[in-house]
Amino acid sequence: MFAGASCAESVEPVATLEMRIARDTAPQGSVIDTALSLTVLPAFEPSDHDYRVFVHFLDVDGNLLWTDDHDPPTATSSWRPGQTLSYERRVPIPEQSYLGRATVAVGLYSASRGDRLPLDGHDLGQRSYRAATLTIEAATERNALTYLNGWYRTESGSVAGRGGLHWRWTSESAGLSFLNPYSDVVLQLLLDGRPDLVPGGRQELDMVLNGEPVRRIVLDSLERQFVEVPLASAQLGGDRTVRIDLQVRQTFVPSSAPGSGSVDGRRLGVRVFQAFVDVR
Repeated sequence: MFAGASCAESVEPVATLEMRIARDTAPQGSVIDTALSLTVLPAFEPSDHDYRVFVHFLDVDGNLLWTDDHDPPTATSSWRPGQTLSYERRVPIPEQSYLGRATVAVGLYSASRGDRLPLDGHDLGQRSYRAATLTIEAATERNALTYLNGWYRTESGSVAGRGGLHWRWTSESAGLSFLNPYSDVVLQLLLDGRPDLVPGGRQELDMVLNGEPVRRIVLDSLERQFVEVPLASAQLGGDRTVRIDLQVRQTFVPSSAPGSGSVDGRRLGVRVFQAFVDVR
């Protein structure tokens, strides 16, 4: 409740919400660093109902492109006037996303009731507030990864409040390749797994470059991981293309999981949402 009215009826801003993006322009398939800051205003009165932060990326016509909805680091039921919460998030840009200028709209909403809270900011309508802009460019050959053997077909949907996502599952081993830039690069991967479906509750992903292991990633929770792997030019070798293999220990078959009811008989490793080569 706010000032004696329901959250849906309140007109006084209950908080400011600001967002900064680390760069103005980014290519498709990359990951951007964002920083959000929430300051609770005097009109806020605590309630036992929690709200989520929505982050919507919109095209020039206001159409929704993708989302990064999430829970704030401190539940709104614990907020107090004068409190400031600042935190960072990494947001993936879909590989086949819209090109051009995008507006980022933010707000607070109830997942169960559907109402939104009034904030102090530029209201785009329906308590959705303009927070930032971003120009999305086409990825070049220098950034592109080719999916080789060991991958299942692309799937799409929404995961944990993020709309417009695409991903591919690996099998026990899956290959990636990219054009050799003959300079240092950082390989970026956004991925998760299902350690809850394997013995011991732990999966391991070994990244192998030219036959040599370069990184081991441990997946022991359902949280997505953003992984950056620096690779020096000397490690890439002298060939025109570079190959990296993702080797998964502890794969699983969804239909074999106890009580799953799934008919999916594939043997799966990890799920990759983004794969990008940042040439330095």
